[in-house]
Amino acid sequence: TGAQRTTGWELGVAGDVTARWQVAGGYATQRARIVSRTGSAPTGAQVPLVPEETISLWNRVRVVHRLALGVGVVHQGKSYAAIDNTVTLPAFTRVDGAAFVTLSENLKLQANVENVLDARYYPTSHGNNNIMPGAPRTLRMSIAATR
Repeated sequence: TGAQRTTGWELGVAGDVTARWQVAGGYATQRARIVSRTGSAPTGAQVPLVPEETISLWNRVRVVHRLALGVGVVHQGKSYAAIDNTVTLPAFTRVDGAAFVTLSENLKLQANVENVLDARYYPTSHGNNNIMPGAPRTLRMSIAATR
């Protein structure tokens, strides 16, 4: 029933600023609309859970030979919780961090901290009455072994 159309564009950059500093980032804008009436939404309504813009920037700096640190920022614009466009999920910005340690030629340790500033945000929902909060500050550790 009905139809939707999404248009937009995305720009990404990645590269080495110096021998020790890597940067990756992106910007996306999209417009997702109902183009043919559905049982729940009129023509012109916004498709839910589709922010009009998202931005991300990640930096990784090698501090010493065996240690690198990273910091990243993710921003998501506001979006609607459901197809009826009555409840808005607010825009949010989250800061993440990481540490990368080379223990030996074949052993690497990585620690990621998502939501370093412990921001309260709502990235998604399952309708107007089931809005999902984003994760609080979260630490993930991994170790990688190669032969």
